Amino acid sequence: MQDGSETEAPEIAGQGTAGRLTNTLPMLLLRAREAVLEPARPILRRHDLTEAQWRVLRTLDSEGEMEATRLTRAVYLRAPSLTRIVRDLCARDYVVRRPDPDDRRVVIVSIAPAGRAIVRQVHPLIRQVAGRLRDAFGPEALADLQHRLARLIDVASGADD
Repeated sequence: MQDGSETEAPEIAGQGTAGRLTNTLPMLLLRAREAVLEPARPILRRHDLTEAQWRVLRTLDSEGEMEATRLTRAVYLRAPSLTRIVRDLCARDYVVRRPDPDDRRVVIVSIAPAGRAIVRQVHPLIRQVAGRLRDAFGPEALADLQHRLARLIDVASGADD
């Protein structure tokens, strides 16, 4: 580095010395995810929601109804997990599922009034947590990190070819 510091770049796959696994890119990304989500977990627990349930509710609230297969991609869940989560949210009257009138094999999922109500309760609290993180990290630094992570995702998924 130009300033003479000895900061090492994170490894991708951990091919280095033992004990450095925590500095591999996948482990740093996991640790960052956990650190970012940890302050939100008590809020979700108080409202008896899991992180995945929250993602489903927030996505349906902001994007509107959608096919279950599209929803799995939008919330980064596998189909069996989404099926279970939607079933549980339906039982709580937070979401509604119905067959597509044009193709009865396709399931359409939408947020119900009770789901919108819980989103209205929880979302401001989650935004406060996110705001504290943004303020502590710095809005410009956070925007830069988000841009770089989006670029990393594109490169890693081959979308950058």
